[in-house]
Parts: sequence; C-alpha cells; structure tokens
Amino acid sequence: MPSQNLKIPCALLCLMTSAAISLVAQSPATRAPLQVRDILSVREFADRVQLDLTPDGKFVAFAMQDPIRAAAIGAAASSRYFTATGVPLGGTHGTDVYVTEVLTSQTRNITASIRSSSWSPVWSPDGRTLAFLSDRDGAVRVWLWTRATRSLRRLNAEPVRVYFGFESIRWSPNGRRIAVKMAPLGLARAQLERLLPMKFAAEETRPSSSDTVTATVYSGAQILDSALPAPLVMNLDSTRSFLNTELSDLAMIDVASGRVKRLVYRARIMGWHWSPDGRSIAYSTRQPDAGKGHLVYDHYDLFVVDTTGKPPVLVAPRMVQDYGLNFSWAPGGRTLAFASNGALYVVPREGDDARKLAAGERVYTEEYRAPLWLSEQSLLAKASDTLWRIAVATGDAVPVAVPADRRLLNVVAPAHAQRIGPTRVTIAVSDPATKLSGFRTVDLVNGTYTGRLEEQIALGGDGPFHLDISSDGKTIAYVAERGDRPAEVWITQDELTHSNRITNLNPQVTRLSLGDTRLVQWSGPQGEVLRGALLMPGNYEPGKRFPLVVKVYGDSRLSGRLNRFGLQSGIDNLQMLSTRGYGVLLPDAPTRVGTPLADLAAAVLPGVDSVVAMGLADPERLGIMGHSYGGYSVLAILVQTKRFKAAVSSGGFSNLFSQYGAMRDDGSAVGINWSERDQGKMGGHPWQFRDRYLENSPFFFLDKVTTPVLLLHGGADFTVLPARAEETFVGLRRLAKPVVYVRYEGEEHHPGSWSVANATDYWNRIFAWLDKYLVPTEAP
Repeated sequence: MPSQNLKIPCALLCLMTSAAISLVAQSPATRAPLQVRDILSVREFADRVQLDLTPDGKFVAFAMQDPIRAAAIGAAASSRYFTATGVPLGGTHGTDVYVTEVLTSQTRNITASIRSSSWSPVWSPDGRTLAFLSDRDGAVRVWLWTRATRSLRRLNAEPVRVYFGFESIRWSPNGRRIAVKMAPLGLARAQLERLLPMKFAAEETRPSSSDTVTATVYSGAQILDSALPAPLVMNLDSTRSFLNTELSDLAMIDVASGRVKRLVYRARIMGWHWSPDGRSIAYSTRQPDAGKGHLVYDHYDLFVVDTTGKPPVLVAPRMVQDYGLNFSWAPGGRTLAFASNGALYVVPREGDDARKLAAGERVYTEEYRAPLWLSEQSLLAKASDTLWRIAVATGDAVPVAVPADRRLLNVVAPAHAQRIGPTRVTIAVSDPATKLSGFRTVDLVNGTYTGRLEEQIALGGDGPFHLDISSDGKTIAYVAERGDRPAEVWITQDELTHSNRITNLNPQVTRLSLGDTRLVQWSGPQGEVLRGALLMPGNYEPGKRFPLVVKVYGDSRLSGRLNRFGLQSGIDNLQMLSTRGYGVLLPDAPTRVGTPLADLAAAVLPGVDSVVAMGLADPERLGIMGHSYGGYSVLAILVQTKRFKAAVSSGGFSNLFSQYGAMRDDGSAVGINWSERDQGKMGGHPWQFRDRYLENSPFFFLDKVTTPVLLLHGGADFTVLPARAEETFVGLRRLAKPVVYVRYEGEEHHPGSWSVANATDYWNRIFAWLDKYLVPTEAP
C-alpha cells in the first residue's frame, strides 16, 4: 500500500488500563504458523459503530471488539440477544473505546477492561467530550470522557436499551443534551426478556467454558444405525419476537446535570435525529404488521416529537426502508426528506402529505445513509453508482458524480449526517476489475474531480460507519485493510495525495510472515470474465508449486475479498492456511436459476486450471472447502470431478428436498423462501420443479464422490439443521466413501460464534485433514 507512515521516535506498545498504544517499528517477519488463538485475538472494529473524528480533525475515536472476550461474554449469557447487563450480543459485546491523536499516532484504550463492553463513541459538537455506551458498572449507561483531563464519568444512572451498533448517541446541536434509547420505564429486565424469543433446546448444551471441547466424532468406518433422539418441543409465548430487541423509550439527558426526560414510551425505535434548532427530534419506529396483518421487517413510521413534551406527530407512515435510518432534516428545520421503496420524498414537519421527488426509473437504495441536504433547495442522494443532486422544488435530478468504471461506495460523511457542504464532496469508490479502492473529491459546481487516491486496500466495514471527515473537510479518517494486514485507522488530507496509517492495533499477527494476495482471471462458461482472489503461501518460493485449497461459495463474487485481511474475517481468516504452506483461491462462482449444481463446477474448475497453468498450484494437491451454502457448493462440485484430494463441508447440506422441508423447534420453516426465490435458485417449489430439485441435489449423486470428505457442523445450528449434514454422512458412509462427521454440541451455525476450544478444535481438524491428503509424507 503506497503510504508515508508518520514516524514516531521511541514508540512503545503498552496494553493495560488507560494504556497508550503507538506505532512501533516492525521487526523482521517471523515464519511460524498462525494459530487459531492468534486469529481470535485480532481486535476488530465493532460492527456498524461509527468511527468518529473530532470536528477539528485532531483526534479519532473508535470501538474495537476483542473476539476472545466476546466469546466468553456470549457463552455466559442466558439470553440469545442481551447479556445480563444489557449489552447486545450482535457485534458490540467484548468491545473497548480507543482514541488516537492524529498528529502523533498515539492510541489510548480509554475503557480497557477484561469483563465489560464499551462502544458507540461520539464526540460533542465542540470536540471536547466523548460520549459512549458502557456496562462497566453493571448496566449499559452513557459515559463521558473529557479530552483535556482524560477523565471518565457516568452521565446518569438509568440504563440504555439498544441492539444494533448504529443505534448510537446523538448530541444536540448546542452540545448540552444527548438523545438516546433507554430501557422502557416500568419494565424490568426479566419482563423484557419474556418479550424476546427463547433459546432453542439445542442451544442449552452450549459449552459453559471457552476451554471445553464438545465435539462428537463419527467415522465413516463405523457402522451405526442408532436413531436420533425425539425433538424437544417448546411452548412459545405469542408475544415473543425478535423485533422486541428494539423496544425502548426515547429520552434526552442533560449533560450538565444528568437529568433524564423521556419523550417517547415503549416504541420499537430505530433511528433518530435532532432538528437543527434542537427543539424537536425525528424518529422512526418499526411497524411489524405493515398494516396488513403479517410480519414484515422493513416498514417504519416516521414521527416528530417536541422536546417540551408534546405528543409525537406522525409525519410519514409505513416507509419502506432496510433499517429505518433514511430520513433527515432540512437545514431550516421545517422539512424532512426520506426514502421509501427506492423513491425520495419531502414532507413538512407538521406531517402533511409527503411529496415524491426524482420521479423516473432511478432507485435510491441506501441501507444506512439518509438523503443529504446541500441547501434548503437541493438534496444529494446515491442511486446505483451515481451521485445525484435533486431539486426540492421540481424533483429534477442531475448527476454530479459518475465515477467511470468504479463502484460508488459511499459519500464521505458521518453515518448520521443530515447535510453536507454545498460546493464539493468526497466519495469512496472501488474498481471491480482491479479491486483498487480509495477516494475522489468532486466539485459539485462543475462536476470535475479535484483529487484522487486509490490503493490496493479494502475500505472497512459495510456502510458508512468506518470513515469520517473533519468539519473543514480537510482531514479524512477511515478504516482500511489488505490481504496481509488487519484493519487499521488511516488518515488522508483533502488533496488526496497520500495516506498515513496511524494505528498498529494487532502487532501479534503483523510480526508473522503472512501471505500476500494476487488477482486471477479466467473465462466463465458463458464467456464472461470471472476472477479469483489468490492468497499465496507465506513461505512461497518462486518456481515451486504449492498445495491449493479452493474456498467456494455459490452465487458469489469472492474475488472482491482480495484486499480483506486473510481474504475473510474472524475465524474464517485464511492466513491460517497460508502460514502453513497452502495457497488459497476464492473464486467467483455465479449461478443461474435452475442449474446451480452444474454452474458451480463450470465456473470454479477453470479458475483452478488458471492457477495451475500459472505454474503456482500443484495439480496433484488440490483441496476444496466451504461453509453453509459453501458446504453445499463443495458437495455439488465433488459429484462432478475427481480432481480434489481432500474436501471440507462445514455447516452444509446436500439434499434440496430435505432443506426445503426443514423446520425449527418453534415451527418456523428454514428453506422455503431460500429455495424458491433466494440463494437456492430453484425458482419455485418441489411440486413445480421436482426434477430440478433432484438434479441440483448432490445427495442423489454421492456415489460419484471419490474425494475424502470432512463434515463439520454446529449441534445447535438452526440455519442449516445438523440433520442435513447427518444425511450426507449416512449416505457417504453407506457408499463406503472416506468420510468423517464432527458435530459440536451447543454451537450455532457460524464457527465465529463458537467457544474458543471448539473453534480451535474445528480448525485443527481441518489442518489435519488437509495435511493428511495434500502434504506428501517424506520417505524415512
């Protein structure tokens, strides 16, 4: 990555309470296998939590999750959704808040703890005070950190109630008050728990200790015909719903006194914004019945509530949005803009009829970004890969940024921004062909680009949460990673001439000799260009071929992972294979309705051929692995080729009929929508397309498998039920194929949520399986 790193003399690394972390000189890389615990110790930026730059651009705050601590907190929780202290179990547990000084790169963990969670750091409008959420004293509350004195204090005693990372604190425009979601008044924690879905029976067997392995191993050499135990039946209260994770009161807290004033009671609140004058708050609530009597997840009502305590006013009913965040105040505070079902609207704050803007075929779809006001007369919004300026009076839309051959990722602005400077804007872009990512600054008056910075990096996270810009537009802070380096905070200036890395958050892995990445290209079955992300072995020697493991996932473009650290995050990090001498290929694998099984082999095998033809991969030492639909993809390919010497199918299935008919303990179906309309690509139900379901089910072709198969599955997996792996195992065992099945009792679908012991055992079995079949045994 081209850069000019800031140089700090005598930099040291200290990891302790209120410790300072600085950039350190990197010692020569060590050639050693990356251990599972190394990967689990990699701190990651908290999910959908804003990286926040002070208005003067001098300090940046962010939240990092410690995966090992998060796993321990999750294992101890009795609820599926919250800890006993109210921390949501959705990506913000096991977190700490960090502050980095931009000029010196000095990084300080201001909340360092081994038990609590702290996240959602938001600077006050003057940049002097940082507010954040923390359960450091036994319940989630608002805390303040003073920049000048580096002191912490709890703002008030009443508990906060949030679930998603983006449900953060909102400072009033004058910085005197904070708006936040609080636990509903009069409802105790036990009462709130009774409004949420219970754990399934199999989840109760989750290991109580991170050091306990709960693997049950079934060998293909065993002849067993024991019946499965009868399913456990649960009596579910009809009021229980995941949507009740959002049930809360909207309140404002006086920063000086800590006094709380509740404005809205017991509503499913998702997003909220102060009006420019600070006298009102607009907020959205999820409406699960859509007015039609059935459960939906994307319908929201928009309200405005006066801070004096007047009743809320319904402004826009039944907005269709992903998360209820796509609304914003006009600079004058008399009008709100919002998106609904791909269209833009404006509505007076009093709630008269909304007026549709920007008519035509354009679809304005942003999961998290609200329409941005340039002035009282115009808005800025993204449709596809174009940025449009929309006139409020006429609804006319004019393109102002159309980056050629680039994807438009985001406007560089805080995730909760409502307006942006009227003359220029910086956008984040990526090149789908080369995988370069970076920034361009656009002059909104004439449409020209005044700055450009693109590098072989991946910009951090989904949505706009991991980038920010100072008030004067001169300093941009962002999260970026690359194939051989975890995500870090970087800084660039408005000229976009160079970048500076200002953090070194995971020295325990960057000291190792990690593999770098290359982009591979080939022709697909329809003549289209397909690509793959190739992770080279950490010990690669030019001219020597290496064993290659293909990590596959159907109907995906995994080449887009080229610049992600280890190609995939968390427990899936493939540097663990790279540092053991393996190359790893993540191929594009598009599929069509009705033919996913055939399409997978047609797309993936030419990609393997291309790596072999480059003189890199050893054609006699090829392995394949995949998780979930990737597990299905592995089996789909294995029934069509004998090329692979080892295979791992994790969390997968082989029979589309049984996947279609799978049912959870609560009576919900698993595979109907998935099979008919979504990823399964069947285009209808089995009674319409019986032959199609059969022809795309590897189960009915398991007799063609010649590759040894390792099947891994969580015993409490309710995304792909364990029975799906078990029927594959029974079939392969009956056919006398080399197969081993390992079920981890109490663990859910993704190994990233498993205990440290089980996640370690999971990977150690993969290493041993691949080594057994892909690493030649040296003669004595």
